[in-house]
Amino acid sequence: MAAEWSRELSVKVHAGHCRVASLGYRVGAPVGYGLRRLMVDEGEHPKALLLKGQFKALQSDRVRLQHGSAEEAAVIREIFDQFVNCRKSYSEISRQLNDAGIANHNGRPWTDGMIPTILRNENYVGKTVYNRTSRRLGQKLVKNPDNAWVRRAAAIEPIADQGIFARAQKLRAERRVEIPEEELLLRLRLTLRRRGKLNLHIINTTLGLNYVSS
Repeated sequence: MAAEWSRELSVKVHAGHCRVASLGYRVGAPVGYGLRRLMVDEGEHPKALLLKGQFKALQSDRVRLQHGSAEEAAVIREIFDQFVNCRKSYSEISRQLNDAGIANHNGRPWTDGMIPTILRNENYVGKTVYNRTSRRLGQKLVKNPDNAWVRRAAAIEPIADQGIFARAQKLRAERRVEIPEEELLLRLRLTLRRRGKLNLHIINTTLGLNYVSS
């Protein structure tokens, strides 16, 4: 009975999160580069900016997204411009940002894998998105189909133009190459033989290897 009650509660909590997200409020994971979490009360009056690791205290409070600094917004637009108009690769863009001394949202150097994260983030065109992934009670994390995502348009003032965002998604799809697992492992073995070891830095910076998350 306790297990069934927990399962039903999990379903209700998830449904509640989806309802809140459909109203344009932020639910879940930390925000990306150039974005902030603003806690508001029932009347939409700002209460405080939430820092990393902080959460709202009252059930009646909500969290909205808002822009960071103008400099961060300019970096985001530059990333889209370099990728779409200048046809730069992820590694070229990250190298350019690091050479300019621009840190990411964690205060660290950019890596190749962070660039596509920026390019596919719908927050930058004013939308909030929730339920990309979900984890039912006692089950593994699963990726949900696009039609199960909870989107809310005009939830935040857009940073990037909708047109350039759409072109970026098309270019990303064209550049995506599916590599069989056997080929991925072969490339890793060859790199291990050449370098004598494997770590996050080696995998992310070696030409021909996928990003470490793959």
